[in-house]
Amino acid sequence: MENHAIERLNALLAAGYEIEPSRNDGDAVSLAYPSRTLEYWYAIVYASGQVVFPISAGAEVRFYSDSPQEEFRAFVRSIPKPSWLKAHVRIRGVVAAGGSILAVCSIAGWLLK
Repeated sequence: MENHAIERLNALLAAGYEIEPSRNDGDAVSLAYPSRTLEYWYAIVYASGQVVFPISAGAEVRFYSDSPQEEFRAFVRSIPKPSWLKAHVRIRGVVAAGGSILAVCSIAGWLLK
């Protein structure tokens, strides 16, 4: 049996998904799509080649290790490309950076009084 894990991971990265380092473990890579409006915005690629897209309470889209590769490719082709803004600007990062800057300015203002 062929292992399609790397090919599937590369296809999802090319479709706009990003690796979520805080959610990864030894045998799986977690990915997130920049737009949370996409029903299958979160994906898990296992070392075995299995890919799981949890979509709601208990429901999921699953491609098993031995699922035909063409079915997976067709699914990836159906994923809309993220806009340039969503692909390059992580809103969480912008909010966190803005909050940090605001906190530093507040502390600096308090110290300079």
